Amino acid sequence: MGPDLRQQADWRDRVAGRIRAASAIFRPLNLQFEMAGASEWAPDPKLPPEMNRWMLGGFHTSGDWIALGLYGSAQPGAEPGLAVPFDARVLVYDIPGGNEERNAAAMAHELAHVLGAWHPPQSGSLMSLPPGSKLDDTALSCLRLTRALDLRQGAAGLDAETVTRLQKLWTASKADPSTNPFYRFYSSVGAEAYRRGVRPEAEEDFIKAASFGPDVARAHLDLANAEMTNREYLEAVDEYRKASKLDPRSSAALSGLAAALLGSGQRQEAVQALSKGLQMNPGDAAAHANMGVVLVGTPGRLDDGIAELREALRISPNSESIKRLLDAALEARSKGRK
Repeated sequence: MGPDLRQQADWRDRVAGRIRAASAIFRPLNLQFEMAGASEWAPDPKLPPEMNRWMLGGFHTSGDWIALGLYGSAQPGAEPGLAVPFDARVLVYDIPGGNEERNAAAMAHELAHVLGAWHPPQSGSLMSLPPGSKLDDTALSCLRLTRALDLRQGAAGLDAETVTRLQKLWTASKADPSTNPFYRFYSSVGAEAYRRGVRPEAEEDFIKAASFGPDVARAHLDLANAEMTNREYLEAVDEYRKASKLDPRSSAALSGLAAALLGSGQRQEAVQALSKGLQMNPGDAAAHANMGVVLVGTPGRLDDGIAELREALRISPNSESIKRLLDAALEARSKGRK
């Protein structure tokens, strides 16, 4: 329980009431949520919500426990919380000024995400944004498949037949590619493993995420970044190119592609990738700095590299890292390098 709601003397009763009201929405599935306990919780305001979500939970002897953190005031964007399919840790944002019915719908929306339900293309459903009051037919079908999931196992708790049926249901819904519940699960656990330094396992999760989200630029970008960390440069080139094709304006994909090309010895192709990125984002200091670094290391292009670093510093005059790069390049020129 975050600090905002705790300021109200009856916060435990409010939470219990919201859980009862949220649970009532799932009555057609004979699915019920109950509050097993409530305790104070102090999320770190310096951390993004996702990292605070990671801190929830702990070991439970039963696979039907959900660690629900009420995070305080609503965050930017329409999503009323933060939940990952098949992951028992979920955040729900309190809606300032919102009535209890609205807050209960927000909680039910996130609980349905935990069991794999996704945002539908149409509005009016509990799974729409903003959430409605009833589950749509697709969400009901999804939850019938996942309602008995052992949340301690994540997506691995679903047998192959259920995975196939859930995939067919998702495909038939014509939802946004990024809403695929298996993509979201493996993308999330990969990001968590990557952040904790468990890089080989993170790459395996990102491979699975990309297989379930082949049309999601982020899926290929995450996988490419993991491959770069593991010095798999040629594989990273392929994934960065896929990400760039899906999102042509992604400066992260283009700068990553340039780094992967450099790592694989394709310097000229790296310059071309950076040039394309600069054409689309001429005010990006990091892109100019990256181009400067590449050109400084290219025989005969030192002056061009210095010009790029100066432009990067003009855009971001307080960047100490760019200043150091420029000073090093100027020193190299003073020693006669070209």
